[in-house]
Amino acid sequence: MSSEGSSLKQIAVSAAVLEKDGRVLIARRRRGDRMEGKWEFPGGKIESGETAQGCLRREMKEEFGIDIAVGPLVGRSRHAYPHAEVDLWAYRVAHRAGDFLLRDHEEILWVRPSSLQSYDFSAADVPITKILAGKRNATPVDSSPRAEHFLQIAGLRFRILERGPDAGRPLLLLHGTGDNAHTWDLLAPPLAKSFRVLAMDQRGHGESDWAVPPAYGCDDYLRDLRAVIDILGLEDVILLGHSMGALHASLYTATSPGRVAALVHVDIEPFPPDWNRKYLLGLYRNLPDSYSDMDEYIEEIAENAPTLAGSACWTWHRNPWPVWATGGAGSTSGRSSPGSTIMTCGTVLQTSAAPRW
Repeated sequence: MSSEGSSLKQIAVSAAVLEKDGRVLIARRRRGDRMEGKWEFPGGKIESGETAQGCLRREMKEEFGIDIAVGPLVGRSRHAYPHAEVDLWAYRVAHRAGDFLLRDHEEILWVRPSSLQSYDFSAADVPITKILAGKRNATPVDSSPRAEHFLQIAGLRFRILERGPDAGRPLLLLHGTGDNAHTWDLLAPPLAKSFRVLAMDQRGHGESDWAVPPAYGCDDYLRDLRAVIDILGLEDVILLGHSMGALHASLYTATSPGRVAALVHVDIEPFPPDWNRKYLLGLYRNLPDSYSDMDEYIEEIAENAPTLAGSACWTWHRNPWPVWATGGAGSTSGRSSPGSTIMTCGTVLQTSAAPRW
């Protein structure tokens, strides 16, 4: 490694750990390359404004002609070559579509992890081979999704984050109005121990596309949901929706009851009272179209936040506003939040269909 004051050029790269039948894909550089003859985990330089995951999707398409979904981090490695200091981030990926083409490499092999160290790897890749062979502790990995899907539906791109085993019963999570798929980041990991958990960015939210011209009616959301379930081939799916997401989940269940094993509501009633509808409509009509910064938005929402005595307030992660709820079986809970990215563990769940799991 170079010292902190090194004048070497700093390069961030991402690498793909693609497994098939217990073997890992490795590729050998072409003759004439700077690293000619060396084996590596395929990938490349992370360009300005690009994420490591986006880099991998681009590189695997360019180098091999395949589409991938990017999963969790495997490990990180740094090495100072004579020409540059490389910061390498290796991620597990899944092959989604396309046949392998050799465009930038001389050869590819599928190798058992225990045999990786028998090959002459580029120096920055060597620590990753040790992690995969179990001879070095992996970089601690958080509860990140194991895969990230991007689906094209009626001209819009939608993102779905996936956790849990492929063979698990599918559980599709739908966020509320001001949120995105990451609103489930605390709840999804424990659920993924038993279910195949899929969290969707609905249109106009997260990394899914905006509809232009605007099209955000219930029918639009319902068509999106129906397409996602069809494309992913989800049968006997459990739908868990928060607020707006619960409304869309309910509409799907009502129109396709044979495909839904259970419907779970979070922060919404099957028949919201009229006062609640009027309150929400009034709130959104009075909000400006945009804000100069997040603090201005938070102040605006806080002025309209419902409050109760301290005994009714639950503690949230990354949410300073109180949560209010009614007690008893089958109760509902509401909240006021600045579009926080994390769900509270204290939220009440209400099952609205007989579960079949």
